[in-house]
Amino acid sequence: MHRGCILGETKENRHNEKYVAILFVVFFIVKKENTYDYTNTRPEDLMQSIYRGIIPDLLILDIEMPEVSGLEFQKQLQRNKMDIDIIYLTSHSEMMQEAFGRNVVAFLNKDNYEIRLAEILTKYEQEHSKVLEIQCEGKIKELELKYVLYIQASNKYSEVYYRQPGDIKTDYLLSGYTLSRWQEILPENQFCRVARNVILNYGNVKKIDRDMVYMTDDKCFKIPKGKVRQFRTAYHAYMRKQVVIL
Repeated sequence: MHRGCILGETKENRHNEKYVAILFVVFFIVKKENTYDYTNTRPEDLMQSIYRGIIPDLLILDIEMPEVSGLEFQKQLQRNKMDIDIIYLTSHSEMMQEAFGRNVVAFLNKDNYEIRLAEILTKYEQEHSKVLEIQCEGKIKELELKYVLYIQASNKYSEVYYRQPGDIKTDYLLSGYTLSRWQEILPENQFCRVARNVILNYGNVKKIDRDMVYMTDDKCFKIPKGKVRQFRTAYHAYMRKQVVIL
């Protein structure tokens, strides 16, 4: 998949600190001899691009941007139901707790982020290029693993529910696989058969409230009695592994 990168403007505040505003992965990463080429943009211009349907795969936000903070920008995305992954730049470790959450991929030290950036982008690209091949109506449909929300049993078949960037509604593909077969195929650290008739993607869990788990499309599922603690532990373990702090 081709992606494009836009790196936010660098500005200085009254303390003469640099603000690297935004890196924006859209359609293609221009990679030449293990380096990346970036183009500049402003936060408000980026948000307008998103509203126009140019949906990024990844944002790199400075927590302390001068026009709008990275935290506020993330909240704007969440209010508009935009599930976009984020790498935060910061020189204040005490602000990480507030920024931590779903879709946060990494925290990079602002003073030396350029050293680690290519490494993180390469790892991110490898982790998020995994696809499922689903045979549907006689054709093979490729679906990126990260866009799969959940898989539900449907008689002898299964329904693979997914939502790609820019999609307003959740869609699904009918598969001839049973849930048991899906369990053999899907990575067990990312997917969980939370009940007899459904498999969930930890990466698309919005929140857990007591014995209910809410997905990013607001669909909710009840966790069976006796499995709540096990599910919470596995979910939090998955989330911790997704965040890199450098």
